[in-house]
Amino acid sequence: MIKQFIASLLFFLLALYYIPIFMSSPDYSQPKIETNQQTMSLEIDGVYPLPVSGYEHYLGQSVADYQSRYGDPEHMITSEQDPQTSWWSYLENSHEYVQIEVNNQEIQSIFVLGDAINTGSLKIGMSRENVLDETQLGEQFMFSHSDRMYRLTLSKRNMELFPLVEFDNQSFAILYFYPDRDEIYAIRYLTYEKILGLNYYFIEEMNSDEEGISIKNRNRLANDQINQAMLEEYINVLRLNANLAPYPHIDEGRSIVNDLLRDDTIDFQSYKELTSYRHPEFPDQAFKLKYMSGTQVYDPAMKFGLFYSTKENQRIVLNENNQDMSIAIEDDNLLLFVNESK
Repeated sequence: MIKQFIASLLFFLLALYYIPIFMSSPDYSQPKIETNQQTMSLEIDGVYPLPVSGYEHYLGQSVADYQSRYGDPEHMITSEQDPQTSWWSYLENSHEYVQIEVNNQEIQSIFVLGDAINTGSLKIGMSRENVLDETQLGEQFMFSHSDRMYRLTLSKRNMELFPLVEFDNQSFAILYFYPDRDEIYAIRYLTYEKILGLNYYFIEEMNSDEEGISIKNRNRLANDQINQAMLEEYINVLRLNANLAPYPHIDEGRSIVNDLLRDDTIDFQSYKELTSYRHPEFPDQAFKLKYMSGTQVYDPAMKFGLFYSTKENQRIVLNENNQDMSIAIEDDNLLLFVNESK
């Protein structure tokens, strides 16, 4: 009897001790679910840099390494304003066209227009859906360069025509989408330093001062002759890739369009669309003009992308009936001179 009483007493005391603990014990399962949900949300909302797997590998590397693998370029243009900067064009075959921008013997950007090049995880001809199978396309990026933090924000138009992909070697790729269909026609790889000087995307510098943020706006000096030569080169690559004859860029046409752009008597606003023009010295020839301005972008490949971002300009470039097309550039002004005569 005594043993039974002691056992009952011990059971009663143990119950008095553990029941409050069980009653007040937190439910560890609910916080665990919340943590998982938060982690998933960060993964969905965050845009993480892609690992290096293609042409972005060459960014920041010595141009000598690229040259040892691919040989000498077909031609090279050096900036008179900045002799340390040059553009190397590999264009023996238009379907393998690559242009590299070199500064102080290091590669700062690579512009790919050739549609037969294996550039890595991102390729010309991919649709937006194909790209999303590889990575997300973010509207905003935060990155650090030279001990400064920057925030880059893309507009709706940026996202449609020139979305960005970031890589884990401090570089980006601009994906050039056709204006009339969901397909990449060019890719531009560039370093952080290069994208900061592009003057196209909205970039804020996160400072420690009272204002906290300042707009990053590095206008590079315009080089009209280089931009003019580059745009003519890019246009002919696209024509060759489309099985069209390249524009000959006749000196006479170049001379005419350069003189026209500097003619103060012409109302360029009336040539915002491709419009017929009768030149007094050539009354029997069918010329057309188109005037563009307002981009404030002086980088050749980006200037070309903005030029080619309209359906009308795409039709002009790929028009098989045009005899020739010349371009004049002065600062932020661009004038097309099209010769339709046969």
